[in-house]
Amino acid sequence: MAPVWLLLRCDLRRRWRSLLVVALLVGLVGTVVLTAVAGARRTESAYPRLLDELDAHDASVEVSPEYFDEIAGLPQVEAVAPASFMFVAPAGLELDDLVRMAPTDDRFTGVVDRPLLLEGRRPKPVRVDEVLVNEEAADRLGVEVGSVLTLASLTPEQQERLVYENPGEPAGPEVDVIVVGIGRTELELAGSTPILLLTPAFYAVHRDDIGHYDDILQVRLTGGEHDLSAFQAGVRRVVPESEGPTITTQAETSTKIEDATGVQAVSPVIFAIAAGL
Repeated sequence: MAPVWLLLRCDLRRRWRSLLVVALLVGLVGTVVLTAVAGARRTESAYPRLLDELDAHDASVEVSPEYFDEIAGLPQVEAVAPASFMFVAPAGLELDDLVRMAPTDDRFTGVVDRPLLLEGRRPKPVRVDEVLVNEEAADRLGVEVGSVLTLASLTPEQQERLVYENPGEPAGPEVDVIVVGIGRTELELAGSTPILLLTPAFYAVHRDDIGHYDDILQVRLTGGEHDLSAFQAGVRRVVPESEGPTITTQAETSTKIEDATGVQAVSPVIFAIAAGL
């Protein structure tokens, strides 16, 4: 054994520089491979993690508010949040370019679909003049926390005409609001849509003079997407078919987004394989 050890020591003395370089290269490539694989996993799980952080809805039901309580009472339902689509828009964005939602009480953006705060703070529910925008809206409008937006609005009568004809220039009240926060919603990975979130106080004050669509109920299910089939059957049971309830599931959106992020996640894996080889 001694001769072998002596030979090894001699070889190490002659080649220690090249062996050190090889060791450093192995360590560097190993780090690159592990980082790439970790990045791929993080990309693939980005949307599910975002939904968890937001307490996001599993289903969105469009139906007359008179059925909200019956839907909330279905055994699969963990929480519900009624919301209103307000027909307002700041200068620089058309009505069709913007998602603008207001809670009708303290549940939407509070219990369900709670935005992830990036800057500033959340609007106080009792303040009429406070809003939160997403990053896309902030960029498109050139605003930051503390900026003031003037919202033009359609009247309820204009909203009714909107279905059949051009309602004309906004004739509802102009309302100044302050951007108190910039946040992220469950729509962030679904597209680059500007989003404006108003307050329950705004809804209460302006529901009579600004057009709005109240038939929106965001629903979080106890078992998540595993309860969707039973929940949809339950909605059909408590809501007459003539009312035509429309159910949009988060799973449908998630599948499209996860397919997209899955493609993005493949690139780091391919790079990791190449680096490993």
